[in-house]
Amino acid sequence: MDSTKRVADVLAALVAVAVVSAAAQRDTIHKIGLFDTTNSQLANLLSFKAMPLAAAAFGAKCDDVTNDAPAINAALTEAGHVQFASLGAGSQIVALPPGICRINTTLRVPGSVVLQGLGRTVTEIKIGAGWANPTPNALVRLGDTTPIFGARVENLTINALGAANVISLYAKSIQNQSGARNVVLRAFGARGVQVDSGGTLEANAYMLEHLEAMNGIAGTGIGFDLNSKTTFSPTLVDLGQSNATFPNRLAPAGVKLAGGFYRLYNTGAEFDSACVNAAAGATAELYGLSCNLSVDAFRTAQSSSMAFGVTNTGGTNLIKDNILNITIPVSGNNYLPSYLGGAYTAAASTFALRKCELAYSTNIAVNVHGCALFRATVTNGRAFTIQAPTGILSTTSNQTQFITFDIYNNSGRTMGAIHWAGGAGGYRLAGTFTNPTKTRHRTITFLYDEQANAWRELSRAAADIPN
Repeated sequence: MDSTKRVADVLAALVAVAVVSAAAQRDTIHKIGLFDTTNSQLANLLSFKAMPLAAAAFGAKCDDVTNDAPAINAALTEAGHVQFASLGAGSQIVALPPGICRINTTLRVPGSVVLQGLGRTVTEIKIGAGWANPTPNALVRLGDTTPIFGARVENLTINALGAANVISLYAKSIQNQSGARNVVLRAFGARGVQVDSGGTLEANAYMLEHLEAMNGIAGTGIGFDLNSKTTFSPTLVDLGQSNATFPNRLAPAGVKLAGGFYRLYNTGAEFDSACVNAAAGATAELYGLSCNLSVDAFRTAQSSSMAFGVTNTGGTNLIKDNILNITIPVSGNNYLPSYLGGAYTAAASTFALRKCELAYSTNIAVNVHGCALFRATVTNGRAFTIQAPTGILSTTSNQTQFITFDIYNNSGRTMGAIHWAGGAGGYRLAGTFTNPTKTRHRTITFLYDEQANAWRELSRAAADIPN
């Protein structure tokens, strides 16, 4: 058979693909994949892959009742064969129908294959009866233990129904165009998305774009747990996480990063211990981080990390750096235009006069990381001690630090005595501090004296100020 005849046969087969039934579609494309691909014209033709594989052709019903895992996995396996036969140009699509596709075991997406729904509100993959608890315990897995290119899921919802220890989307060794786009991860268990390189340093990145991880297990689920150890940054755009169903049980993290280098654009999370937690060994650059009612907006253990445009409405801290031991607190609905990790002394003006609320007790701890104004609200008549400050930014002679205490008397009576801690690192007052009378407050300011290792009184208010 000459090459012209062979190409003509293939063209006829492709035309047949467009008109045959869904069941015949599978067989026709499989036969195309069996042709000799050494002919360059044929190879160019086959690389077109005119039609996606319909999972319905393999028996997927997506009727919210049938276990569709065998049918969808058969379509994914076949797509991997078709893609291989077509010399790997682009990715082969497995198209899911509208509806709810129940599964009782993991869907496995091979390299250069895209599992694609018709939309996040149209196609849904959901745990079905008899879930098999595979290892890893994931609804969808991209690739396997070897490097995989171009394995993705797109335009659908993955619903774990709150099952414990279940990962919605898992990947171990994915690169380049692998990842997910336009996906909702609903009621996830242990993880919404987990990328785990297994300790291998991958040379290439992957993509996560326009993903929402919604309502994981209360107090345990992590939206995006990424441990990819990449030398190049993954593409992470528009990741959102919410634990709104359990606002009183904070999730460990909206996004957790371990190993490698990451750039995140337009990230948002709420009701978390940390919106973004970059653990030791992970360098993160954040461009737009919007948090709500979280303890820390950005928690990092790498001083080379940086973040621009950080908010944490109703939360506790904007930045918590566990390497340099510096915390930048939130004051109401605060906005930090830019934060440069590692350049704290040069960037001191970005946080030097932030206000911190002290926890009132018989012993009040004072941490001066990122704070210069401390407010203590007294609610009873007992005596208390203001402890020596910790976390001084610098003890060198060419830098200066001031702190001011604003003492509010909301006790409804005469305040108890204040004991200002003395000794090394303590306070040196010019005289006895006059406590404010009830419904009044009074300020006192100290300057750090590095030679004496003490905080010397610099000034105090001449009179009380009404609350």
